[in-house]
Amino acid sequence: MTTLNDLVRKIQTLAEEIYPPDLSAAYSELENSLNDTRNAIKIAKKIKELKQTYKTKAYSIDWSDFFERITQDFKNGSSISIEDIIKLEYAPEDQADNVIELLNVVAANRATENNEAIRVCQSIYAFTTCLTPCNYGTYGSCIFVPKDNEETSVAERILGNINTVDEFVDAIKNKSYSNNRKLITTSRTITSHQFRVILNTIREIRASDDPHCRDLPMCVSLGSLNEDHIIQLKDAGATRINHNLETSYFNSLYLSAMSQMEDEQKPKKKTLDNEHKRRLSTLLTGLKNDIGFCSGGMLFYGDDEMVEDRILLYLTYRELDKIKGGNSSPFNVYVPLDEIVEKSSEWFSTFELPVIERKAQVDRYSILKTLLSFSLIVSSQHKIIVSAGSKWLGDEYYALAVKLSGGAGLANYLQQIDSETTKNVVDKLTREKFASSSPAAIPNQM
Repeated sequence: MTTLNDLVRKIQTLAEEIYPPDLSAAYSELENSLNDTRNAIKIAKKIKELKQTYKTKAYSIDWSDFFERITQDFKNGSSISIEDIIKLEYAPEDQADNVIELLNVVAANRATENNEAIRVCQSIYAFTTCLTPCNYGTYGSCIFVPKDNEETSVAERILGNINTVDEFVDAIKNKSYSNNRKLITTSRTITSHQFRVILNTIREIRASDDPHCRDLPMCVSLGSLNEDHIIQLKDAGATRINHNLETSYFNSLYLSAMSQMEDEQKPKKKTLDNEHKRRLSTLLTGLKNDIGFCSGGMLFYGDDEMVEDRILLYLTYRELDKIKGGNSSPFNVYVPLDEIVEKSSEWFSTFELPVIERKAQVDRYSILKTLLSFSLIVSSQHKIIVSAGSKWLGDEYYALAVKLSGGAGLANYLQQIDSETTKNVVDKLTREKFASSSPAAIPNQM
């Protein structure tokens, strides 16, 4: 069985293969400096400069020949090299037609090999004020983080705050277009009370007289979990563990170091926390106990993210898929807090939450390319749930993204595509996929 150290060593090896040598060396230096935050900050500054140098690189190649070759390789069943997938992400916008042609070929293959219906995921949030925020929350614009422990979060004001079994069960039983429910608590680690509420909710649903509810796939997103937690959840009837890695291993260390930049001479912490390892541990423990995961990323998170950072995240999921298949990933494009809802700029100042700088809005072509890269790296059985930030895809690209990924978020604050749009896209793609089947064979999305 793969151990956490085995997996981290594999990630380190993959990083050496995809990053430019000087950036790879700087990342390794940062990893070895987590016990000395001042030094880590200095290294992070150097990494920032290197990232800016490399993230704008361009390839002088015949793009038509490039796309013709890799499309033919894919059709022939040959694997596409990581080097070519990186080049794909750097393809200029005048290659959009070639990207879409390849995307349709890959999407058709994934639909053929994956007989499961398009997964439409509805999130049900509980305990929506996080009392112990992780590094991602303190550095980012996480709306679950309060100004201090005495106040509610922005999320609680938007979503309310489910905190009993009865409230959970009512929300799950509420008829929805979605065919999958995700039960979410928002703390870094779950309390014993919260865990009992989740367990008893799943047990009650599994004992329901309503066959729709009784058989509904139930994903749980509860922060870091130990083996005992996971075994109890599986026994209760949970079908999947959600815990997002958010970004690649080395980029997470970089973000952690950058979060201490307010005062380099007196950082907030003397040592940096390796949050990413804890998240990997939860996923590995779930796979060890034969329960799959839903784990994804928050992509285009600030101006410093590179193509290679995203590629390393996708490669990490490929390694996890080798342990146990049938996993999935939410595909989230970072939405700055002041863009989530109309009133959030007011809440932003009230709660004094920092927003990661991203000077330019992400264009839909870049989003589509990185979704295609993700799908080329992970197993064809690995669903990718198009969720946060999907508003930037626009209607045409959103339909292509759902077709390629096999999944779509629905009707929650992150979605940014109204539910009617999602329903229409999913219905159309479902009809196309099952056109040759009898009506009874078409999955019921309700």
